[in-house]
Amino acid sequence: MCIIEPMSRMKVLRVRKGWNQPTMAAFLGVHQSQVSRIETGKLRESGPVSRLLDRLEAEIAAELCGRDGVGASDDDAPSTQPKELSAGARRASSSTVSCS
Repeated sequence: MCIIEPMSRMKVLRVRKGWNQPTMAAFLGVHQSQVSRIETGKLRESGPVSRLLDRLEAEIAAELCGRDGVGASDDDAPSTQPKELSAGARRASSSTVSCS
């Protein structure tokens, strides 16, 4: 019998961005081991990490829906693109997203 473990929200977002754990850690401002522990369910998302993941999720949804941004209020927010990320690593995967 094959058992499929559900992916954590963090891992889904990280994979969709094409990022590895160190890149996700740099974006979140945490150590790579914290990303690993959150992804495996050994640690829960903290408030600041959760808010950054919310922002990343909104950006991915906007990209998949063909929009340029996630809203006017995001102009002052930090970029969700780590400096070391290559253009090829920014591609989104082909999962379905509902666009209104």
